[in-house]
Amino acid sequence: GAGTANTEFEVLTGMRVRFFGPGEYPYKSVLKDETCDSIAYDLKRLGYGTHAIHNHRGAFYGRNKVFPNLGFDTFTSLEYMNSVTKTPKNWAKDGVLIEEILAALNSTESEDLLYTISVQGHGQYPTTKVIENPAITTSGITVESDANAFEYYVQQIYEMDEFVGNLTEALNKLGEPTVLVMYGDHL
Repeated sequence: GAGTANTEFEVLTGMRVRFFGPGEYPYKSVLKDETCDSIAYDLKRLGYGTHAIHNHRGAFYGRNKVFPNLGFDTFTSLEYMNSVTKTPKNWAKDGVLIEEILAALNSTESEDLLYTISVQGHGQYPTTKVIENPAITTSGITVESDANAFEYYVQQIYEMDEFVGNLTEALNKLGEPTVLVMYGDHL
């Protein structure tokens, strides 16, 4: 947990954050004002459109300033999304990303790189029961607060898995060659 922007930086640039100072977040320092080689710049040189999407605030980690410096043509953040539903802990659910991904893909005639960051599974997980009739239930945890937190977490993972299935289906319907890469940086 934490350091999402550093994981993003490493994935997008191929550089390790350990090349910077201890505790450094390139998004919060050098990338606010400087450009940096990245997969987005590499693919732009090959004619790709480059888009970043995030269902959280655009200014978080300075992404609204950093993504152009990493070579992204567009950045759509939560402030520009419609029909956002939230978790009981007030994180945007990932389902909203499908419409945004399809809109970005359809915004250009060229091939596209879309870099999308989701937030639905984020914690602090509630220690009291907040979801009535969850699709996924848990058992065997004897400490009630732990059981409630785990059941909430499992429910979010279940819904995120549904999102991945729905996204994959939507991408298949486009009928275009597509490479979908996913990674996680939170436990």
